[in-house]
Amino acid sequence: MSLCPDYLVIGHITRDLYNGGHKFGGTSTFSALTAHSMGYCAGIVTSATKEIDRSHLPAGISLALRPSEASTTFENLYS
Repeated sequence: MSLCPDYLVIGHITRDLYNGGHKFGGTSTFSALTAHSMGYCAGIVTSATKEIDRSHLPAGISLALRPSEASTTFENLYS
């Protein structure tokens, strides 16, 4: 029997500004999503605002959140 998580990520999930809105991003998010797609039970330990939208994470990815005044935010501008 496997204990969850099989794959643990410690790092920032990010709030990526894009076309007037935002998306869930960051290396921690993408590596946990990759592990999940490979069949692993993944978990993320991060710090962000309490209002972070967790709906972008599948049910198989757990999130341990330490509340922060601000979430790490990026805006990528392409020309």
